[in-house]
Amino acid sequence: MIKGRIRIYLLSPNGAERHLYIVGPGNIIGESNVWVDEAFGYNASTSSTARVLRIPKSSFYDIVMSEPKLIQKVLKSLSNKQSALLLQTRLMSFSDVGERVLTILRQLASSYGKETTKGTTISIPFTHQELAYVVGSSRVSVSYVMNELCEKGIIEKQNGRYTLLT
Repeated sequence: MIKGRIRIYLLSPNGAERHLYIVGPGNIIGESNVWVDEAFGYNASTSSTARVLRIPKSSFYDIVMSEPKLIQKVLKSLSNKQSALLLQTRLMSFSDVGERVLTILRQLASSYGKETTKGTTISIPFTHQELAYVVGSSRVSVSYVMNELCEKGIIEKQNGRYTLLT
């Protein structure tokens, strides 16, 4: 992926979405299906204007296998996605909405954060609806949690960006 953000999700037979993860510039999409003979098991939707480079499966395999640094990048990508899926499973199984929101905010800060004098500012914009998809909740519940986190001094919103306060 060259530019933008893409949201990866599952779609149930009745049309319900289950968010898996978000990828940004420099990330790989679809690499898990290169080594197995399966159809893609997930959907992708842009969360912002995006620019991607599409490489056919056979070419991607040959390119990756000829470059050790690309093998490492693919393995890191797969490991990051596995970690995200394990986190999703843990959060959905054992956490309330507030804990899920705060955990995802920390994850976003870790991946897209810029250190400031106040804390870590998440450099990518996102809506409460997008966050609701991620945590498996409603936009209204996520908005309530975000307001509560602001009131408690855990986060701050400025110019459309959130900062996790230290």
